[in-house]
Amino acid sequence: MGFSEERSVEEPTIKIFDELGYETINLFSEQFGSENPLGRETSSDVVLKKILKHKLKEFNPSVTQKMGMAAIDEIIKDRSSLSLARANQEIYELLKNGIEIQAVDDKGEEITQIVQVIDWNNPENNHFLLASQYGLQEIFIAEDQI
Repeated sequence: MGFSEERSVEEPTIKIFDELGYETINLFSEQFGSENPLGRETSSDVVLKKILKHKLKEFNPSVTQKMGMAAIDEIIKDRSSLSLARANQEIYELLKNGIEIQAVDDKGEEITQIVQVIDWNNPENNHFLLASQYGLQEIFIAEDQI
């Protein structure tokens, strides 16, 4: 038997993450569309919206569905016009500090709500997932953004 990256690197790595308590899934034969259990409509979807939506509600029980969707929209918004460093900084800040959402309460007054994406105080509440064979649509980056 010759060298196989999957057998030599990928499978042992997945085993380690499995032993650490991660959910591990192989997406080699993933089917895209509305029935996708992870919420991926196409191979260009990077964020697993179904899992994220569930966790946002769990971490932020007072957040409305509309506010949760606004938070997801902020995470997945197109940052391709930014430098890679700036785009990464924005995402880092959202994950670290939460997402500031403007909304109108029941009294018609504008409020600001911080939607937490990660439970930093209770890490065991987060969803740890390793997805192997995760297919993505190719994204071309202009040379001046590298």
